[in-house]
Amino acid sequence: MPKNAEALILMAICVVAAFFMAVARPDIAEAKPSSGGAGAHIRSLKVKTLASQSAIRFWEDRERGRWMLHLRHDKCWNVRGKQRREVCKKARKSFKYHEERLARLASRIDKLSAPRDTGYLPPEQARELGQRMAAAIGWTGEQWKCLDALWGRYESSWYVYADNPRTEAYGIPQALPGSKMGTGWQRSAYVQIKWGLGYVRGRFGSPCSALSYRLVNGWY
Repeated sequence: MPKNAEALILMAICVVAAFFMAVARPDIAEAKPSSGGAGAHIRSLKVKTLASQSAIRFWEDRERGRWMLHLRHDKCWNVRGKQRREVCKKARKSFKYHEERLARLASRIDKLSAPRDTGYLPPEQARELGQRMAAAIGWTGEQWKCLDALWGRYESSWYVYADNPRTEAYGIPQALPGSKMGTGWQRSAYVQIKWGLGYVRGRFGSPCSALSYRLVNGWY
């Protein structure tokens, strides 16, 4: 390859390296939630995750140049050619940053995605929260279907304010009385679901066992 062509290729690579280094600067949005709430913040963090994954794939692509072989090497000065050494340094610095950034982003997304008390939720959103909270303790698949049937079909239809006129049973799990669910029991979907999951696990062991009992006895 002519030397001038090789120089142009290396220059282009340096430009790309500089771009990824610019992307690699600390971002305020990673530490501070956006004004759109947790959902918007999570979406923003996922966009940053894709950018870092793209950067890592770029630096790992050894077909783009022999200098990629030195990416994880700490002795870039051993690479032949001044331009190649500079690219090696930028590649290593960017690669390390994006690897560390991916770990930070994943941790932040996990924390924001974790179920938490949001107060009142309409039935469909309460059901989604219930599914996530049930999954967190291993109740997925058939166990989730049983729980969904128990509370959604036979008890409260996932309605936070469900109030049995014949008893003091209240809320999504129809606790009797409702006050036993603790602080926030009257309007918090999270509080009601958390208590209900604990009740089902403690008394029946699993949602399917609780549902079977409910079908036979008319209560659980």
